[in-house]
Order: sequence, then C-alpha cells, then structure tokens
Amino acid sequence: ATLPVIPPAYAYPAGTFTSRGFSLVVAKGDDNATNVDFPPSVARAIAQLAGTLTNSSTLVPYANLALNGGLYTETNVINYAVDANFTGLFASPVAYPDVPSGTTNNIAMAASMYVQLSPGAYTFGVTSDDGFEFSTGPTLGSTNMTLGEFDAGRGSSETTFSFIVQANGVYPMRLLHFKAQLGGGGVELYSINPNNGTRILLNDPSNTNAVKVYWGPPVVTRIPLTIQKIGTNAVITWSDPTFSLQSAPLASGTYTTIAGATSPHTNAITGSQKFFRLIH
Repeated sequence: ATLPVIPPAYAYPAGTFTSRGFSLVVAKGDDNATNVDFPPSVARAIAQLAGTLTNSSTLVPYANLALNGGLYTETNVINYAVDANFTGLFASPVAYPDVPSGTTNNIAMAASMYVQLSPGAYTFGVTSDDGFEFSTGPTLGSTNMTLGEFDAGRGSSETTFSFIVQANGVYPMRLLHFKAQLGGGGVELYSINPNNGTRILLNDPSNTNAVKVYWGPPVVTRIPLTIQKIGTNAVITWSDPTFSLQSAPLASGTYTTIAGATSPHTNAITGSQKFFRLIH
C-alpha cells in the first residue's frame, strides 16, 4: 500500500511538551435547529467551531451553547458518548465535555494534540457516530495533511488509517468530530497493533503501551553559558550538548553557528570583540 508519509520537519523534539492530554474546542448547536443547517460533514463542523455557521431562517450565526466557551483540557482519553445509544469498542465512555446535560444533537469537536512517535508505520482507528477527520501538519494551526476521514453521517462504525513516520519526535495532530441529528453520538480515538489487532486508546494512562499524547504548553529550556579567562584565551562552557554555540560581532547580532564547537570551547583573546549565545 502507498501510505502517507509525515514529513520529519513536522516533528518537535521529544521532551518539548510535558502535559499529557488533549486540548479541546467544543461547539454545541440548538437541538431543535433544522437539520438542513447541521449536515453531517467536515465543512459544517469547521464552520460551527469557527462561529460562522448561519441559521438559514434568521441569517444570524448560531450561538455556541457549550459550557465554559467550549474550551476544555482532556487529561485522559478520547472516549465520549452523547447518550446510551452510542456503542463503541471501549467500555466506560464519558459525556462530551461542556455539552449541556440532556442535549444530544448538532455537536462539533476539535481535539488538538502533540503525538509522540518513533520511526515506523502506524495504524490508528476512530469509531464514531457521525463522522470525523484526523490530520497532521507543521503546527496545530495548520494541520492540513489528512490521514483519515469519514465525511458523512453514520451509526457507530470504525474507520482505520495508516501512515509512516520517519523521525523521532512529537507531531501536531487534530481530531475533528461531528454529530448531526441521526441518533446516538460518540467518538473513540485509538491505535491498532498490526500484529495482533489490539486496540489501545491514545494517551491511556493505565496502559504502558498507549501512544503518548500531549496538549502543551512547550517547555522552554534555558541553560547557563559560562565564559572564563584562562591565560590568553576565553574558555566557554555549557552543559547540554544539544545546544549549539553561536557568535556575533555585536550583542544584537548577526549570530552564526560555530561549526563543530563543543564544550569547553577555547577562543583566543585577539582581534575584535565577540559575543556568544546558545541555540537549541
């Protein structure tokens, strides 16, 4: 099979993020709205989440009835059911975050995540009612590479999709899910072991084999750069070899990387002044 290959440039270094989970945006429309305005489609979900989905009768955008503005941090797994009519593959689904109790229709959800992956081929799965889109990209704001999709209405069903990762790292990804007015409603996101078909919810804290997922924010790493005069030399030291040493004639730049520089780096005290900095 010809599988999508995620560009290595999309990867953030492992360790960039430390907070496990997903960052959610939920939009909830009026249960009694006309189903013409809430078709089961990716395009409708995107418009609803953006606040641009318009009531065809009043020509006014639909209000988002989700609680807390629809913003939620999920530190566990994506295993949601809107009511008892949804039958998924995993036990103990929970209610959609921020969806008012007793309401069931016209839901859109975007779950943004940073997924930790090593080189290899992966198969993910989504069981949903209705459809979904799963995508990746260089940032969470531009996940424009679709890896899996079911762009229509359906009862509880599974879609699987595979892709290739070439480099270790943490990859921006997004699950977009939508629920129309077709009864039931729910979504599960998981990985599938290609050898035995075992399905494991992404980020499952109770399973050591679960794919790790982070919501952010990124860790900002700062380490000290030490400069010391020893004889006629300035000796520069730093503790983390993943940082590169740069120099410039002025403190404001322009800085260039010193090829092959490792700690300690010896610089003769001659000629013009130099300023130094580290960059990851």
